[in-house]
Amino acid sequence: MKKIYKVLFITAFFTLAITPFALMPFFGFQAAESDASDVSMPLMFEDHHFNSDYFTQLGDFFSKKFAFRQQFVTANATLMSKLTHTSAQANVIEGKEDYLFYGTTLDDYEGKKTMNDHQIANAVYNLKLMQETLKDKDDVNFTFTIAPNKNSLYGQYMPSGYKIQPGSRNATRLKQALKHSNVHYVDLYSIFHKRKEVLYQKTDSHWNNKGAALVQNKLLTAMHKQHTNFARLKYDIRHDMQGDLYKMLYPAFKGREAQVYYKRPFTYKRIDDKDRSATTDDIYQTKNKSKKGSLLMFRDSFGNTLTPFMAEEYHNGLFLKGFRYELTQAYSDDVNADDVVIELVERNLVNLSTYTPLAPGKDYEGAFKTAKINDHVSTFSAKTEANYTMDGYRKLSGHMNPKYLKKDTTTYVHVYSGDESYIYKTYHASEDLKGKYADDGYGYYIDELALSPGKKYNVSVIYQNGKNYQETQALGHFTSAKGE
Repeated sequence: MKKIYKVLFITAFFTLAITPFALMPFFGFQAAESDASDVSMPLMFEDHHFNSDYFTQLGDFFSKKFAFRQQFVTANATLMSKLTHTSAQANVIEGKEDYLFYGTTLDDYEGKKTMNDHQIANAVYNLKLMQETLKDKDDVNFTFTIAPNKNSLYGQYMPSGYKIQPGSRNATRLKQALKHSNVHYVDLYSIFHKRKEVLYQKTDSHWNNKGAALVQNKLLTAMHKQHTNFARLKYDIRHDMQGDLYKMLYPAFKGREAQVYYKRPFTYKRIDDKDRSATTDDIYQTKNKSKKGSLLMFRDSFGNTLTPFMAEEYHNGLFLKGFRYELTQAYSDDVNADDVVIELVERNLVNLSTYTPLAPGKDYEGAFKTAKINDHVSTFSAKTEANYTMDGYRKLSGHMNPKYLKKDTTTYVHVYSGDESYIYKTYHASEDLKGKYADDGYGYYIDELALSPGKKYNVSVIYQNGKNYQETQALGHFTSAKGE
């Protein structure tokens, strides 16, 4: 009898273990809880070579695509929530009164592992240079704003026990530094702190439509742009919104929460008759024949609800997602921007000191004289980017010598060959840098159309401290594109 029980037990065990994989063709391949967690079936051979990561990728694929995965994930999350009042997902924090928060915002909330002072200074420097470049080139107005993390505004709904240091948060320190600059910064924290009602979704990481309307009004008022204040208009409430955090935690459930919908309809159109409701698209271009002006806006996921309110007020609008700000889009024929806005969520502020914007600027050749220095610390490299929007631009980058970097140092890259010479201000961006000089990076995208085709150019770095200009020896060289 015992033998029969053992056989039945073993049979049941293997049946349960195999079932999720055996049923994959019928019940597997469900949508991922989020874009970041989605995977595709790996290829054993890529470009006629064996994929050395094939079995690792295959294991990852099966772990995320087995049959009834969403049901198992949901059941596990429900049990943990009911029994331990904690989240089963590392990227989701279960707060008080059924509030959910994005896990990656925890360091910002506590004021831990934040940007250092050098990174904060670099972020301000880069914002100033972007604003200056737009103004010098075509008198374009610039505005920067931070989308607050949900728990920075509504910390009363976070779980108890966290030791928070609000003064150490990236946003707090960056805002303080921006006060001593001329960067046109619009503070969104104030409009949310002034209102008792919660204007972020309960089970989502973003503001609701009413919050987006208030943000639009705050931005356009600060930009002196005539507009409709939607926040004063009548609206309906529909229980049809499923939060991103809720979907990550309970992918098999279909719970919905309230969302605000203004009764006044939007009148703008998307270019090429694309779906106007698809505001999550990386490229979202609009036109409103009844309005004036042109807007280029760089946004992240907080822009999904904000975009319609902004697009409504401009004749032309181009809304882009991405971590590298391509300011060249402001001068394109179909945009010709009057205003450029950067909206960046609090949790990603470090991007400002990491990535070099695509923003060719003013040539300072002949504007000053330099004293030569022998610098054996600074480095240089030149490369082209595999991105069609960056075609024709060459990235010049490296790290600088901290010896010549003061609090207000401006840096330039000097590109020269024979009698041909160009000098451009560089951004303080540390992409790909690690170790001792991780925060001492510089970067600039040079337009190769300004260079002679197929010519070798030397590159040096210039440090400006007050009226003192010091230039390194040639740190390296590159050969420009040969042209057509």
